[in-house]
Formats: sequence, structure tokens, C-alpha cells
Amino acid sequence: MPAAAPLRRPTAGPLLSPRLIAAVATLAFVLTVGGALGVALALRHLKKLVDERGAREEQTAPASAAPAASTARTSEVAPHAHALSTETQTTRIGSIELVTLGSAAPELRGALRDELGRSRTTGLNLLVAVMDGDDCEPCLGFLSSLSAPEMQSALRGARLLVLERATFKEELDELGLRTDVQPMFLRFDESLGLLDAIHGGEWADDVAINIAPVLGAFSRGAYRARRYPIWTPARGGQRL
Repeated sequence: MPAAAPLRRPTAGPLLSPRLIAAVATLAFVLTVGGALGVALALRHLKKLVDERGAREEQTAPASAAPAASTARTSEVAPHAHALSTETQTTRIGSIELVTLGSAAPELRGALRDELGRSRTTGLNLLVAVMDGDDCEPCLGFLSSLSAPEMQSALRGARLLVLERATFKEELDELGLRTDVQPMFLRFDESLGLLDAIHGGEWADDVAINIAPVLGAFSRGAYRARRYPIWTPARGGQRL
């Protein structure tokens, strides 16, 4: 009897066919891309919700939050506000006595006589400053410099009277001075004769270190060398 042929174990084929592998890879790619897009869309939607909530909170914020900025601006210009007052005000900046003649004051001649009398009583030299309002940067520079040590020392023996040019323009025009240069500084004798006058062109930048040497000497009647000698009036040549 012939011998039986040995049994052969069938050869196993590949577990995954190339087509199946490709299908799985394609599905994985689609799921990955789709997941990323889904996350991006979710994040975009979340950001939109946050922005909308922030906008609603701003609209419903208390109205009292707004005046804070206004208060800050007011405090910044407060040192210069006296130059525009309607009432005469007297303040002290360190050693400097500052008088702002308001627009409601009597005519300039009477006001100057009163201030000259007060200055004589207190032993101070009356220095008159003529300037414009808040749109005059050199004027604001001068006012801001008054608290500096240099100005405190230079004007220690002076009483400073501030006039607004527009309010007293007619009286100032009678002095024969150009009033289109600001600020101006005037000195009068007891009979309201104009002793001397200078303007802010006598120094460079409007800072204390430049202003103090000029105004200190001018307030004492000792300012000699000048940038604008022709503008200087003759002593007592004009009277109010």
C-alpha cells in the first residue's frame, strides 16, 4: 500500500491587504483633520462668546467710572487755572505771593494802585505779569516754573500780579507796548508810571533755570543787558 503523502499546512496569506491598509489610513487621516477642524471651530466659538460677554459688561459698567479721567485732567491744569479766573485770587507758591486779577476786578488803574499800596506795606516789589490763557505755552511754562528752587530764590522779595491780556487790552495799549508777545513783565512806580518792561523773549526755553536770572534781576530793577533793548520803554515814559 503506497505511503500517504505528508500533509502540508496551508501558507497563511497577509493579515491585512494593501487595500484595507489604505482604507484604514484614509479613515485615520480624515478623523485627524476633522478633529482638528472641530477643535478650531470650538475655540473660535468660545472666543466669540467671551468677547460678547466683555462688551456687555462694558455697556453695563457703572457711570461713575468715567469721571476719573476728567478728574485727572482737571488736576493737571489746576496750577494754571488761576490765570483765567473771574475773581481776584491770592495764593502762595512757596515764598512767592501770587495775585491773579480777575476779569470782574475794577479798572486796571485802581487795581494797580491797590496792589502797589499792599506791596509797599509788606515791603515787597510789585511785579506785573501779562499773559494769555491756556493756549499760551510760554505763559504756562512760566507759571509751572514758579515752584522751582531757582524761581523761589529769584522772586523771594516780589509780589507777583497776573493780568489776562484780553481783559485789560485797552489799558495796556495806552502804555505803547506791543502786546502780541507773551508773557510780558512790567514794573510801575507809585504814580503808575511804567518803570520797565520785558517779555519772554529775554530767555530761551521757558524753564526755571533760564527764567530765574532774568526775572530776579528785573524785579529788583537791576536787569541791564537785554536781547530786545529797543522794546524796553523809557523810565516813566508812559503812565496808566
